[in-house]
Amino acid sequence: MSSEQSEKYIFIEYLRGICTLQVLILHIVICFYPVVFYGNESTWTEVESRYFIENIIGKTPLFSLINGSFAVYVFWLISGFLIASKVEISDSILNCLKKCVLKTEFYIITVFLSLVLSYAVLKLRINANIVVGNLLHNGALLGYLYPNGVKGIESLLKDLVSVFYRSSSYYNVTLWFMGKALWCMIFAYVYCIVYKNLISKTKIYVQVFAIAVVGLALLFFRNYSLISTFLGISFFYFLKSSSHFLDKIYKYIGMPLLIIGFMCAGYPQNHDQAKLFYDIFPDIPYELYYLLGAISVFSATYFIGLHKSYKSKIIGMISKISYEVYLIHFPIYMTLGLNVFYFLFSKMNCEYIFSVIITSVSELSIVFLFSYVIHKYLTPIIKKTDIIKLVIMFSDFS
Repeated sequence: MSSEQSEKYIFIEYLRGICTLQVLILHIVICFYPVVFYGNESTWTEVESRYFIENIIGKTPLFSLINGSFAVYVFWLISGFLIASKVEISDSILNCLKKCVLKTEFYIITVFLSLVLSYAVLKLRINANIVVGNLLHNGALLGYLYPNGVKGIESLLKDLVSVFYRSSSYYNVTLWFMGKALWCMIFAYVYCIVYKNLISKTKIYVQVFAIAVVGLALLFFRNYSLISTFLGISFFYFLKSSSHFLDKIYKYIGMPLLIIGFMCAGYPQNHDQAKLFYDIFPDIPYELYYLLGAISVFSATYFIGLHKSYKSKIIGMISKISYEVYLIHFPIYMTLGLNVFYFLFSKMNCEYIFSVIITSVSELSIVFLFSYVIHKYLTPIIKKTDIIKLVIMFSDFS
C-alpha cells in the first residue's frame, strides 16, 4: 500500500466528526421536533408538525443531514476498516489479541462510567425529560429516562451486562450502540487475524468463496452491525489489492457514490414518509439502505480525498473526542439542556424556536467542553486501568 493511500486514511477523521454531529443533532431534533424522526402518526409523539420545514426535512433526502441512525453504520464500517489496517501491520497474532483485550476492557470501563453518570442524573432527579415531555406532549422524551426504580450498584452492574448482551440500557438508552460496537470489534479482530494468517494464503477462488460465505451468513442472520463492520474490512482489503486500478478511476466514481450515499442515508427509519422518494422498492428494510449508503459515502470520501478538499480543525477535534461525546451527551441533554429549555419556554415565555436555539447551543457547548476535558485527562488514565482491580473495588464498595 502506497504512502499516498495511507495518507488518505486521514479522511476517516473528518467522516467520523461529521457523523458525530449527525448523532448530536438527531437527538436534539427528537427532543424538540420529534415529528421529523418519528412521523405524525407515531405512538412516540402526539405533536403535529410545527413548521413546513419539518416536513421538508422528514420526508426528503435532506433527512440524511441529521440521520444519526445512519451514522452508526458508518461508525461500524470505520471500525472494521481501521482494525483491518492495524492487523495488517501487526507483527504477531498475540499482539492483535492483546489489543482486542485492552480495547474490550476500555469499552467496559467507559460504558460503566457513563451508566454511573446517568444513574447520578436519575438519583439526584435533575433530569427534566418528564416535565418537558409532558409540556410538549413528546412521547419520545417520556420514554427515554425513567425517574423511578434507581437501586444502586447492583442494578448498575446488571444494566452494564444488558448493554453488552441485549444492546439495551435502563439508564442511558443511547448505549445500545456500545454493546454492538464491542461485538463488532471482537468480530473484526478475529476475522482479520484468520484472513491474514489463513485465507489470504490460499488461492484466489478460495478467498472469494470464504468472503462470500461470511457475508451471506451475516446477511442471513440480519446482523447489520456486523455486516457493516465486514464491509469496512472488505473495503480495506479491496483497496490493498486494487490500488493501481483505483488510481485510474477514482476521480470519476467519487461523486456518484456520494450522491447514492446521500439518497440512501435520507431514508426515514421510523415512519411511512419514505413513500415520497423511496416508493420504488418499498419492501426493502431501512437497514439495507443504510448499509449501501454507508459503504457509498465511505468509498466516496476516500476517492474524493475529503482531507484534501475540506480541512476543518473543528471537525477534526470533534472526531478525536467523538467517543467521549457519545458517552456523555445524552445525560447532559436530559439535564442541562431540557432544564434550560423549560426555563426559557415555560418560565420566561420565550418563543419556541428561540428557546430551542439557545438550549442547543448551551448543551452542545457543554458536551464538547466536557468531552475534551475527559479525552485529555481521564481517558489516558482509564486506558491504563486494570479492569479486574476495578471490579474488586466496586464489589467491596457495594
